[in-house]
Amino acid sequence: MGQKHFTSFASIPHSLVFLKGIKHNYLKWNIICIIAISSIQAQNSAPSSHFSFRFDNNTRGEILINEVRIPSSGVAMYTYYESLGWSGNAGGYGGIQEHPYNNGKPYIFSIWDNPAQSDSIKEVDVGFGTETESFGGEGTGLKSMNFVLGWEPDVWYALVARCWPVGTHTYYAYFVRDGTSDIWRHLVTMDVSAENALMSPSSSFIEDWSSTGANARETNIRKAWKYAGGNWYPMESGYYSVNKNDIEPGGRSYNYRTNWDGGIKEDATGKYYYMISGGASTAPTCDNGTTFSIPRPGEIAPDYPSFNVATLHAKVSGTDLIVSWYRDSTTLPLLTYTFEVFNDSNCSGTALASVSKTEPKRGADTLDISSLTPDSKKYFLRMSVTDILVNEVIPKIIPFGYGVGITQNSASYSYNRLNIRLDNHGTLQFSVLKNSNYTLSLRTLNGSEIIRNKMRLSAGIQSIKLLERCSAGAYIVSISEESGITGRNIVFYNGK
Repeated sequence: MGQKHFTSFASIPHSLVFLKGIKHNYLKWNIICIIAISSIQAQNSAPSSHFSFRFDNNTRGEILINEVRIPSSGVAMYTYYESLGWSGNAGGYGGIQEHPYNNGKPYIFSIWDNPAQSDSIKEVDVGFGTETESFGGEGTGLKSMNFVLGWEPDVWYALVARCWPVGTHTYYAYFVRDGTSDIWRHLVTMDVSAENALMSPSSSFIEDWSSTGANARETNIRKAWKYAGGNWYPMESGYYSVNKNDIEPGGRSYNYRTNWDGGIKEDATGKYYYMISGGASTAPTCDNGTTFSIPRPGEIAPDYPSFNVATLHAKVSGTDLIVSWYRDSTTLPLLTYTFEVFNDSNCSGTALASVSKTEPKRGADTLDISSLTPDSKKYFLRMSVTDILVNEVIPKIIPFGYGVGITQNSASYSYNRLNIRLDNHGTLQFSVLKNSNYTLSLRTLNGSEIIRNKMRLSAGIQSIKLLERCSAGAYIVSISEESGITGRNIVFYNGK
């Protein structure tokens, strides 16, 4: 897993070929695969290098974090810069790639099938631009790739793998933070049919999956964390090594057997670990098998800004209270939320109505308020959140009442370059200020998607009549731009 290398056609598709949604390129990529097989046998691949995590505690955990940066000098085609690796009953890995499909820079996240699992791994939810597909070759399982968001050289990206129990299953989610914009994005959630399938962190690696050892590729990593048993553990050291099978006579990297290096560097962002593989001028400055350490005194937990709700709305619709919210995108996504209704502003005593869920991408929900008195009396809604890094956020409280809240069938948001409005006639109007690709989604509050359209739009106003497409009830409509800018969670009630 990550340490196996491509020696047959069956194993190549896991890193090279991802065809869902790009079927028109199927034949072309199969031809590339066949060419790649013959060139791999020429022993010209860059040596696969690993940096094994060392934590003070060996307990399996629920969260694994690592930050990765690819310097401009270290970008090379056909490279997997893996940053998150773990073993266990839901073993997997995640990272970024320099990929030949459209010169792409995708994010990848994969989990392997395991005998402890009672069923195949399933997709639960995906973020904008993410596609999932089963894989074979290096074992079997479910992989996700996102070619839409992309990454840039010389920028630090925080990658997070997060798991939690759901009945007798374990859910896994993948998140990324862009070091330029500081925006957090949820990429995918997967359902693993094994109970308490926690992570045993293993390593990061750098891999040339083709035969391009003449090109140096480099990865930088720092600030890795593990969360286990209610405690945070920083990675203060790691073990660097090069795959010996690669550099022995007949190995896939024999012609570049001395072209590798690893260790510690420092720049304006601080100290970090690095690995370099391939390149004619690359030479080792350490032994193959060296421990490196960056002490982290005083660090007790990750310091990313905790979840903050930017907007919270509540609206009475019959015997339901429809709640919608969206997050300050530079703060951590939520994992678990609870909404409670009280009859006083201090939110004391027993809640009159409540709902609680664990779902990182959720942006709207409904509470049954049939027990409340439909008069002019005000009520108070309290939102409590635990984010993906187990920060318990200070609750947010807003008042509401019958006839108080969002006007039925009318809502508007303005977020960065994207403006969205739903008028009283159920016509969705979006005013976009740039030419780009957009995705429209219409779904019920329980998550069932009714409409999902991808479209290319020019700057200007577009209109879509939504109420003609759905029966009576409450709905969520969202528009996403391919860069991740999103106007989300416009909740409306169709009373026809």
